[in-house]
Amino acid sequence: MPISQNPVTGRVAVDGDELFYEVRGSGEPLLMIAPGGGDGWQYARVADLLSNHYRVIAYDRRANGRSTMNGPQNFTI
Repeated sequence: MPISQNPVTGRVAVDGDELFYEVRGSGEPLLMIAPGGGDGWQYARVADLLSNHYRVIAYDRRANGRSTMNGPQNFTI
């Protein structure tokens, strides 16, 4: 199955950094959280499948993928 070409993307400011996110589908929200050091792209294929029933939200964790790490250098997950 191909990866969706049209997820809605954006960034949200959190504690001095910007977290990149993608949203697919509509309905009840389903947040997909990548493990430590993970990026939201890891869920793209399953997010496409689930988007037929849910509003699937995936994001890149701080300092990973398309999210930033400006500070503080030590932060909680």
